[in-house]
Amino acid sequence: MSVACSKRPRKAETATSSKKPRLADHNLSMRKIYIHQIREGTKCIEGRIYKGPVKNLKEGRTIRFYYMSKSDDDVVCKITAIRLFANFQDMLADAPYADYVPGVKSQEEAVALYLSIPGYKEKSQTYGVCAIHLEKV
Repeated sequence: MSVACSKRPRKAETATSSKKPRLADHNLSMRKIYIHQIREGTKCIEGRIYKGPVKNLKEGRTIRFYYMSKSDDDVVCKITAIRLFANFQDMLADAPYADYVPGVKSQEEAVALYLSIPGYKEKSQTYGVCAIHLEKV
C-alpha cells in the first residue's frame, strides 16, 4: 500500500525568475484546484480516460498540466508509472483515493466525482481509464 501524498517528503521548492511556460514532453489541461494540489504535494495520481493524447504518455517523461493559457498556473511533473484499468472503481481501489482526489471522504465519493464529469461514464466504459502517477519536478 502506498503512503498518501500528503505524508510523503516534499522536495525543496525552487524559485524561478521566468514566467514562460515550462517545456515538457506532454501537455494536458487540468482544473486549477488540482494543479494547486499537485504543487502542494497532496495529489500525486491523475486519473484519465485512456484515449487520445493520454495513450501517448510514457513512464519517465514529463507532463505539463495547465489551466487556460496562464503559465502561472502550470505544474510540470515526471510520470513515474501509468496503470490501466477497466473503470474508475477499479482504479480508485488500487491506490489511496485521496492520492487522486484530496479532500474526498470515501472511495465512493471519489468514483462519483469522476463519473460526474460530462461524458466520463460512457467514455470509461468504451476506452477504459488510466492512473498517471506523478512526481513534481
